[in-house]
Amino acid sequence: MLGWTVERGAIRREVEAIALETEYYLEKRLLALETKFKNLIPPKRRSGWNRVLVELDGCQIRTL
Repeated sequence: MLGWTVERGAIRREVEAIALETEYYLEKRLLALETKFKNLIPPKRRSGWNRVLVELDGCQIRTL
């Protein structure tokens, strides 16, 4: 066998620690975005046409 032997518990602890950090980051980021969204002032009047996002990738699937 080459390399180091890693115990299952060590991997589990590391993954759980990373998951907790990720959860904390996402909660903080979503709260910041929610606050930013709530503080937006809506425009008095819409300008221009409604916009539609279209992906032109050569796909043959048609959408209605």
